[in-house]
Amino acid sequence: MSAYILFEISALALSFILPNHLQLVNGCTSLQAGLVVLPGAAIGAILAPLSGRLYDQLGPRIPIISGSRVALIGLLGFALTARHLTTLAILILYIFFMLGIGLSFGNIMTNGLHRLSQKQQADGNAIFNTVQQFAAAIGSSLAATIVAAGQAAVTDRRLGTINGSQHALILLLIVGSLEVLLILAALHRSRKPQRN
Repeated sequence: MSAYILFEISALALSFILPNHLQLVNGCTSLQAGLVVLPGAAIGAILAPLSGRLYDQLGPRIPIISGSRVALIGLLGFALTARHLTTLAILILYIFFMLGIGLSFGNIMTNGLHRLSQKQQADGNAIFNTVQQFAAAIGSSLAATIVAAGQAAVTDRRLGTINGSQHALILLLIVGSLEVLLILAALHRSRKPQRN
């Protein structure tokens, strides 16, 4: 559940940071900013059912671990290039990040629900959906607060957006690293034989 929350925080924080960065720093219109992030969003949506098939065929480890690592590499790219993010770099890195989300996000929920009894499934599903909404709100609010603080610290709005985005992207890299560690720990525990 914790990894699921952190994934949602990262995804929604990025969906706030990137369009704002594209418009306020790179000079894109809102339409252009939307078109830049569209391919990544489309790949994430297309991959979700395909990754479910991978989960059914290979089990949870491969799609969840590989997806979370791919997303982490995307976040690392954002954090390392935060002060010099071109429109093309944002397009490529966001595709990379959403590739990881598409591979792992839905499967984390499936794997969590799989551990519940049939009687608990409906409650588990409701909990996941509720937590998703809270995590989304946290991610958006956190990103907005950090970017706004960066903008308030200097008189140049463009520079403030760059500074705030950089700090927010570094925080997301930390969140993504923690999420990968939680996934590895959870999947390692699930592999241990149960003792009666």
